[in-house]
Formats: sequence, C-alpha cells, structure tokens
Amino acid sequence: MKTKIIQYIKHNIILLSIILVLIIISTTFIYKYSNQTSKSSQGFTDSKSSPEVKKSSTGICHQKGVSNYYEKTKNFTAYDSLEECLSSGGRLPKR
Repeated sequence: MKTKIIQYIKHNIILLSIILVLIIISTTFIYKYSNQTSKSSQGFTDSKSSPEVKKSSTGICHQKGVSNYYEKTKNFTAYDSLEECLSSGGRLPKR
C-alpha cells in the first residue's frame, strides 16, 4: 500500500512539473511576442511622425512614398533611411 501511495505522489509530481514547465514556456513566449509588437510600432500613429522606412517582420524594407505596402505594414522596426534598413539585414520589395 505504501509503495502505491509513493508511486501516486511521484506521478503527480512529474505531472505538475510538466505543467509548470509548459506554463513558463508559454508565458515567456507571450511576453516576448507582446514586447516585439509594442516596440516595433510605438509612437507612429500619424503621417507627420511616421518613420521614413519600415522593416516588416519578414525583413522587407518599405520606404515612405515608394513602397505600395508602406501604409499596410503594422508590425515593423523603424529606420531613418533605406540604407540603415538594408544594412540591418533587410531587403527591398520584389515589386
């Protein structure tokens, strides 16, 4: 009887450990993702303060007034020039 109780407790400890690890991983992912999206577009709400170049989450550099997708790009990193965006690893749109 004692061994069954010990096995039951060990089993529950293992399950609780797995659940705890999953909670930590999911919380870390949510925190990391929410920080990326809030940092990337903060402060750029109107055209007067919008950046010259937006590098999308897929790494495409959209220049204001040139790229057709500049206004549609919401998840981005802001750059002052196209050269800065390209040197950070971005690329030009294909069309």
